[in-house]
Amino acid sequence: QMKLDAPLADERLVSIACGTRPNVVPGTAVAVLAGDWREQAVEAFDVEDEDCAIETELVDGNTKVVVTGVPAHASTPEKGKNAAKMLLSVLRKLGIGGAPVALLDEACAEGSAGEAMGIAGCDAVSGPLTLNLGLLSAGEGALSVTFDCRYPVFFDDRTISATVQKRLAPA
Repeated sequence: QMKLDAPLADERLVSIACGTRPNVVPGTAVAVLAGDWREQAVEAFDVEDEDCAIETELVDGNTKVVVTGVPAHASTPEKGKNAAKMLLSVLRKLGIGGAPVALLDEACAEGSAGEAMGIAGCDAVSGPLTLNLGLLSAGEGALSVTFDCRYPVFFDDRTISATVQKRLAPA
């Protein structure tokens, strides 16, 4: 597991709460945005899948955004639909969250094999690497993410960690 933190300077992003454990593909992600973003958030959600949805509501002048996906175990992330990744995409399209959200969305966008992160690989014994964005939170000027990574036996965990940190370092 890898836990990374980044400063978050965008005051429009009040909070994010997503995930229960790193080894579970999160089925729900919740963000609170300062102001009324209900219509724009719904428009930014471009997932065409009957198992996935977005709901918005205005609460005390702020927009509560709830993205629903499909939970799964991190050993088989392809069986789930990661709500955290869908929420990141919505926030990036809205221009909320700055570099940390945009870079994280870009680095997690493609599947669950770590391609966009630069760590994909497999072997005949253990199969392909899997990468799950299991926990995502934001608040009080910080963004925190925890990944669950299951890697082939010939991979080195220090190399994987260094590659992920280098990929996300700009944010």
